[in-house]
Amino acid sequence: HYIKLVGGNTLHLSPCNYNNGVNADFSGCGGGAIYVKLGEVKLYSSVLMNNNAFNPGGGIYQQDGNVRLVNSLIVSNTANYGAGVYTCKGQLHVNNSTISKNIATRAGGGMDIRYQTAIIKNSNISHNIAQGYIAGGIRLYGNSAANPTSLILEDSIIENNYCYSNIGGLPGGDGGGGIQVQYKVDVVIRRTSFISNRASNGNGNDIFIYEESDASGSPLLLLSNVYIANPNNIYDPGSY
Repeated sequence: HYIKLVGGNTLHLSPCNYNNGVNADFSGCGGGAIYVKLGEVKLYSSVLMNNNAFNPGGGIYQQDGNVRLVNSLIVSNTANYGAGVYTCKGQLHVNNSTISKNIATRAGGGMDIRYQTAIIKNSNISHNIAQGYIAGGIRLYGNSAANPTSLILEDSIIENNYCYSNIGGLPGGDGGGGIQVQYKVDVVIRRTSFISNRASNGNGNDIFIYEESDASGSPLLLLSNVYIANPNNIYDPGSY
């Protein structure tokens, strides 16, 4: 059982505890707790815990819509991609929230953000795991100027996220314990700390930048007042 929202509707939950939801749809749709397409979800002072999707988005799956999280907790959810939150082609706003202890069997333990705008402020992304190959904390994926992704991350903590390869990865694609930035993605990070994140192969324990020498586009990363204990924890191998 899970909540499904489609067709331009708005779901406003304040407060809400949604636990132990399961979405066993193998067709590609996800969302162990909440599935939204062409709609808007607003969560205030809410908890999504121990939800599971066989596809993306253990806590939330969003496509062509908007998600706003305020004073909320997304914890201990599982999925293949974006175990806490999976978003694609819309807008994501996260404020004063915690995304923690989520486990992705492939990529994006905490969040998987694709082809859209995301703003994360005053939040904690911690203790998430990607068991496949990419991004223990946050995965950011864009593809060409037509489908870019952008992230503004401010006044937050990215801590103790971990990714490792137990199934083999893409050539050059393994890495990003805290954040993995792939292809056409613009990232601005301000007043944020990266603490004890880890990639099993050492490629970008905090931030891994991945790009290809094709038309997919190159990432842009801007940092201001960001704490990273070891500058070597930012890894940019260049184009493949």
